[in-house]
Amino acid sequence: MGKDIDVSVIIPVYNTDQTLFLRCLSSFCETTYFRYEILVIDDCSDERYETESICRKFDNVKYIRKEKNSGGASLTRNTGIDQAVGAFIMFVDSDDEVDLTACDRLFKQEKDNLLSYDAVCFGYKVMQDGKELGKTGQTYFITDKIMNVDAGSELTTKKQGYNCGVVWAKLYNRKTIGELRFEGDIRYGEDLCFNLKFDLVCKSVLCVNEYLYHYHLNDESIGHRLNRNVGIDFNKTINAVLGIYDRHGFSEEIYQRYYWTVLFDYFLIYCYSIYPYHKDAGLTRKQRKQELKRIMHLDGFQRALSEIDGKYFGFFHKVAIFLMKKNCLNLAHRCVQLKRKLK
Repeated sequence: MGKDIDVSVIIPVYNTDQTLFLRCLSSFCETTYFRYEILVIDDCSDERYETESICRKFDNVKYIRKEKNSGGASLTRNTGIDQAVGAFIMFVDSDDEVDLTACDRLFKQEKDNLLSYDAVCFGYKVMQDGKELGKTGQTYFITDKIMNVDAGSELTTKKQGYNCGVVWAKLYNRKTIGELRFEGDIRYGEDLCFNLKFDLVCKSVLCVNEYLYHYHLNDESIGHRLNRNVGIDFNKTINAVLGIYDRHGFSEEIYQRYYWTVLFDYFLIYCYSIYPYHKDAGLTRKQRKQELKRIMHLDGFQRALSEIDGKYFGFFHKVAIFLMKKNCLNLAHRCVQLKRKLK
């Protein structure tokens, strides 16, 4: 391990609520077995958010302000990757928290061996209003790709797995990242695209049953704000990801897991909440149904629906797939919501 910085923490910021941002930086603590730097990349936040002055309260924070607002979190993270000097890179959202004691314990036990891994995946906790809603993690194991980390978690067993579709709660070997960067023209799902491309050069992933990350549900985040173009945006993500699949021949199981993400997370969860059923959308019942059908008939969603194979899924998901194929979208949505409540 390098003598100087072991982990570069990259935090993109754009008009993050001051209280939430201060909470994020305050969650970082003193560590004994590794050294880290925090790179706050400001995508031209308004001055009233006082992002730079908050950063000055912390000794190990480097504040970098981009010259112009562009590209959202993707290009902002790319700026951080370019500036990072640590052996590993950790991505953190500015309204979340981390528990570095989990990372410190890992470095204590594995420091001499860590650089042999291309990535390290931790568990995470889901938080809302200061309360823990749930947590996700598995036993200690080693696999060959990030997209294999969840293998079996949703498709063959009842175990919860790590979330391979996001970049937080992970350490990425900076040398393995190399010239890889986030795609700047994707609004949703850019993390998944990054992980898929990372897997093309990844050979070894360590998974540990430590809860490093606290993911806070936030109504003001991009995944909750009203977006009338959500269908087009998600469809763009779908086509980008499927393009990666088609060019590089991922396994059928990974194809199916992505179709599950497309139809259930992207459509039945996000599309419903971000536009047609958002409290500020102002649509009638008839208009909501029309919007949902319009979104589902976009080419990316249609491909996912036509190629998904129910044999990989449990009862509730098979029922939801059947209902979606019959164009009973609201019933499918209720089925998935019921599944979540029972879980």
